[in-house]
Amino acid sequence: MSYTAEDIANLMIGNRISVDDISEALDGKVGKTLNIIDEPKPDFESFTAKDLEEYFNQENLLEDGWGELSYSLKNEQTYDYEEGKYAPLKPFVHGKVEVADDEETGGKGSQEDIYVVFSVEDVHGNASDTVPPRKRYFMKTGYYLSYDGSNWDGDFIEVFPKQKEITVWVTKKFA
Repeated sequence: MSYTAEDIANLMIGNRISVDDISEALDGKVGKTLNIIDEPKPDFESFTAKDLEEYFNQENLLEDGWGELSYSLKNEQTYDYEEGKYAPLKPFVHGKVEVADDEETGGKGSQEDIYVVFSVEDVHGNASDTVPPRKRYFMKTGYYLSYDGSNWDGDFIEVFPKQKEITVWVTKKFA
């Protein structure tokens, strides 16, 4: 069986395996030296919201409802309708994609606006115990109808978290 450099890179990215781990695993067991050409790492800052959207479309991640999307990302697999079973989710070359936040708004019986924010974590960077990995955030909007399910018709846009102080009013209790 042979593997391309892309196959090995996807395996390493998806499973967070380092070159040292592979070399150690093969040392003495196979009797061959694994020569890996050090290809340039993708530039974490260079990808766009459009690149992320194309990845989602290629992996059919927005075809089903919110539950299926969340399951696919969490378990790193997607449903292959042709095969009738789950298949491994191809990793996004620029980083690990996770759900960062989701929200539904609206009233009963009406269309509900929905959104989901995805974080993309730099798996190629220099994160350590003291330096957290870099993350970028992207929002996808849509709407939900009880008779039609989730429709993710909005664009992917890059967003960033901003904390906001709010005031809420509570009932005063008398002793």
